Amino acid sequence: MFDRLDKMSQLKYGLIIFVFMEGVITFVLPKLMQLVKVGFSLRRIILVPLQLGIIWLYLIVLLMITRTYWHKWRQSLGKLQTWGMGILVACGSLLYDVVISLLKLPLPANQNTTMGLVATLRNSPVLLTMLVVTGVMVLPVTEELIFQYYFQGILFPTVFSKFSKSLQRIGSVACTTILFILYHGSEINMRPDILLLIFISYGDVLLFAIAFEWSNHNLIPVCLAHVLVNSVAFFLMLA
Repeated sequence: MFDRLDKMSQLKYGLIIFVFMEGVITFVLPKLMQLVKVGFSLRRIILVPLQLGIIWLYLIVLLMITRTYWHKWRQSLGKLQTWGMGILVACGSLLYDVVISLLKLPLPANQNTTMGLVATLRNSPVLLTMLVVTGVMVLPVTEELIFQYYFQGILFPTVFSKFSKSLQRIGSVACTTILFILYHGSEINMRPDILLLIFISYGDVLLFAIAFEWSNHNLIPVCLAHVLVNSVAFFLMLA
């Protein structure tokens, strides 16, 4: 089948497969392991390598997409508005986080998990470096690849194709933001109060969706913003 597809179509189909694999590893396997009563330590031993493997596969796909779009994106890299938008979105996201911290809301479980990993790995420079590189560079870029490039740029515009252009854009931004937030809270109990906490804590991802739409689906500003935000977060954890 892939022999009859052009290069970008192959990348898009490959990305669909990776998104499906991510769903199985993130949602299905943990639930199955709980049902068969697999121990927590064994679950982590099985799931963590699979999750890291998927992340690096996304990075490979991103490099292939970057190679395909390089001539178009190279011009964007030289524009002040590209960097300005990335920095502006990063500042908006960090300001949002400051406001949330001042409200003294409890942290979602996955943020506590990351802080716990940083504390655990402080005595292992190699593993700590791998965690920081993954959290600062790989995860932000792959998340933008999944949610902005694929869901917001490809899937939802197709789903809303029968509506007006404005409704397509609004629907794509809204649905991508909801999915992005739910993804960050995928491993915790979906009680209404916890779900509300997740939406409040990760409400700043709406800025990434708006920036991606406003920049005509340019990944560079949102990737830059996400990397800057995660860099600040990890710096504060390590301080």
